[in-house]
Amino acid sequence: MLCNKKVVLLLVFLLVAFPAYILASEYVGIFTMINPSAANVAMGRNSGTANIWNKNPLNVWSNPAKLGYFEKFSWAWTHQEWFFDSMYFDSSYLTYGRKGVGVMVPFINNFSKFGTSFDYGEIYVSNDYGQVVDTLHQYDVNSKFALGINCFDVIYNYIAPTKNRPLLFKSIKLSLGYSLNYIESHCPNVAISNPESLTYPDKKFTHDIGTIIHIDPVKMPFEGFDAELSLAWNFINVNRGKLKWSEEDEWYLPYGYRNAVAAKLYFIKLNKDKTPEIFNNYSDYLISLYATHDNVHYGDDPTIWSDGLEVSLLNFFFMRWGEYHDHKGHVVGDSRGFGFNLYFDPVKIQFNFAQYPGGELVAEIEKYDIAINLDIMEFAQNF
Repeated sequence: MLCNKKVVLLLVFLLVAFPAYILASEYVGIFTMINPSAANVAMGRNSGTANIWNKNPLNVWSNPAKLGYFEKFSWAWTHQEWFFDSMYFDSSYLTYGRKGVGVMVPFINNFSKFGTSFDYGEIYVSNDYGQVVDTLHQYDVNSKFALGINCFDVIYNYIAPTKNRPLLFKSIKLSLGYSLNYIESHCPNVAISNPESLTYPDKKFTHDIGTIIHIDPVKMPFEGFDAELSLAWNFINVNRGKLKWSEEDEWYLPYGYRNAVAAKLYFIKLNKDKTPEIFNNYSDYLISLYATHDNVHYGDDPTIWSDGLEVSLLNFFFMRWGEYHDHKGHVVGDSRGFGFNLYFDPVKIQFNFAQYPGGELVAEIEKYDIAINLDIMEFAQNF
């Protein structure tokens, strides 16, 4: 049978992080529902479906269509501790984008796995006499491979190259995205008492499809101001993939869809001739304001929704606030965070930090991430 070294902690984690889905016994592999992006988590935990402006590889979790807006080479990494340093969530990805086409591949994370992993720790396996006969390390892995295409950019950059696009296609962009998820589970059913049948590592491919409509610019009546609008959808596990939970049972991995609307406003356009050169890499505007509303629908469950707000100074320093409402899961509360970008041509370094609601047993959870963006062409020219 299983010794209680980590079983209790595992059950507590499941009840705290995703109580609705565990109590309903509807899904397995619920670690795939954790948003790895600290920037988006700060604006409402599951936020980010329409956020095309923060080009951090961890943001692609909420919509692969974002890759159509990525430029250059980027790497992002996050490491998060859960419950008394006993469990760990890790994620690491690489992206590359150019002229409307972006790709993402998993990279090695802090748990020495590729992509996203959740390490639940070790449990002892004992026989009927209480003697420890084995140790089992429980963990899940999701390696996500994604492609995003900005349709009009691809047409006018590759298929019919021209600099004189129709006005409509200068202001409106449509991106499509696809994600292939390789999910591997090494978590047995904690109720199993036969040591010989404890290990049920199962593997499954699932598919996500996303789209984003981007309107840029939205005409503003005031000089020195600008605005952009983004509408997005992401369909999760469209093939309704399942994982084994025991020899007899297969349960659905989370499936459903996300949708969101987001807007970004820019205030006080800078005069480059009068602005110190050190700020030229940051932004054309002194202040920007980003607002978003996201909905998430898993199966037949009630809608989970969030609202978020971000204020940016020169695209250098960011303050973020949000609220999150998962009434079925009893997770409702405010989130907050900050971030900053540092530019050292041809490198940009990004750091994000977030605090967000954890549920009835844990009031608040913290998360941070780091990302590096590199202009490979400029870097090569410097050498």
